[in-house]
Amino acid sequence: MINATRVATRYLMKVAGPGHLKPDVRRKVNVAFDKAGLGGRVKFDRPQKGYSLAVSIMGDFGIELDEIPDSFLFREESRHFSVRLAFKNPDDPFSPIPIVNSKLAISYTMLHDNVYEVVAYLS
Repeated sequence: MINATRVATRYLMKVAGPGHLKPDVRRKVNVAFDKAGLGGRVKFDRPQKGYSLAVSIMGDFGIELDEIPDSFLFREESRHFSVRLAFKNPDDPFSPIPIVNSKLAISYTMLHDNVYEVVAYLS
């Protein structure tokens, strides 16, 4: 059985070079974010749910987080922050390859009680 993430990661590293996310892959991830409602169309009861959805979508493209954001980032009514990214390393899952030319940007705003608009994109 072929692991799709492993194949995607090897392909991305060959075409873009270590640590560089190719612009067309960035566009595809951003389109996937928009289709999932992370362009502000879908409302969430917590901003963490939108953030979690973005991380899950990136995983489909062989991209993971290179840092863990502090939970305090989600305690305000609105905020914008960015998170460093990395390519999944199919040979060593404990040593991802940092992406130097892109970050995950997250913006969220509370519209009213327990209803948040979340916007996510790769910069």
